Amino acid sequence: MSLTPFTLTLLKHVEEHEGPSSEKPLLGMARRLSTENSKWKIPAHRVLLSLITHAPDPEYIVREFWEELKNCGNTSILSLCMEATGIYRELKESTCNVERLTKLASHYLTHLVIAFANPGGHKTPQGTTHPTPDNRCIEHIQDSLNEAEIQRKRSALRDLVLMRDGPKCLLTEYPFCGPGRVPVECAHIIPSSVRDKTITVAAIEAFTGKMLAAVSIKDCINTPKNALNLEANAHTTMRCNLSWGIEARCVEDSKWKYFYRTVRPDDVAGTIKLHDGDEISFGQGNPTIDLPDPCICNVHLAVARVSHACGASEIFNECVDGGEDEERMVPVYFGGPYMGDDMLMRILEARLDT
Repeated sequence: MSLTPFTLTLLKHVEEHEGPSSEKPLLGMARRLSTENSKWKIPAHRVLLSLITHAPDPEYIVREFWEELKNCGNTSILSLCMEATGIYRELKESTCNVERLTKLASHYLTHLVIAFANPGGHKTPQGTTHPTPDNRCIEHIQDSLNEAEIQRKRSALRDLVLMRDGPKCLLTEYPFCGPGRVPVECAHIIPSSVRDKTITVAAIEAFTGKMLAAVSIKDCINTPKNALNLEANAHTTMRCNLSWGIEARCVEDSKWKYFYRTVRPDDVAGTIKLHDGDEISFGQGNPTIDLPDPCICNVHLAVARVSHACGASEIFNECVDGGEDEERMVPVYFGGPYMGDDMLMRILEARLDT
């Protein structure tokens, strides 16, 4: 029997009774781990509710939730015959130590949401004046795959995606060559820096119920399975704002179709010509090059939805859209190569403290 429906009922009950303005919510405040006094925080129950609601397979996180709840120090919770109001009342009125649940929420906030919204590492764009792949890449696709995957050459990955999808942005229809061309920005769907973040890889694996295994994430991260070419504004609102994503659906004969899905409609790039639910036509070029991995697409979309649902996206926006104060003048861009998590959180906290 799945515990997911009951867990969602319990967390929704907590959300309903705690209210949006509670300074001391029942399950505490989820924070970025290792930052004890962080002013940037979200109610832990809201993070957990968002995770379970949008996870591709929530059962793993649900089991983690109940394992931590069992260790809260009140055995009467387990004898309430799975009645949400009773469990809420016991947690509210007793001296249960909910710190383990708070840490569970903080773990996923830190290693999933923040890791996706502020990926760090080298910037993925690879703009060129003449982005048409050269003959060597066309004739030796395997060599280009090795350069992209093993040597992490983004220019090779960009060229492979150009060969696969054609010389224009599939969302904006802007050309990458010829009259009116725009620079090519090769976007990783799951941030490329995740490859070196062992805990984030494990968090993704758990978030998907191990449908996307850690080894698969590392193997695919710098390949066409995890990439598409975009116009700059479309890229920014996908990478840094988590405003849209790609839904992959299996259709007849085990074939996949891809659809553009908005997560924050008011914050998507104005250059994007697609509407929510429109199909994205990957693979119009070379059929031998892998299409985006469906599970990778759906994971990115799910994390974007978690970030929006729990309120993290709005907090990130406070940093991006803030005034020209001292913190704003830091010579980095949000999610850029020099914007580590520590610097990002200092900037966010400085804004929230004013």
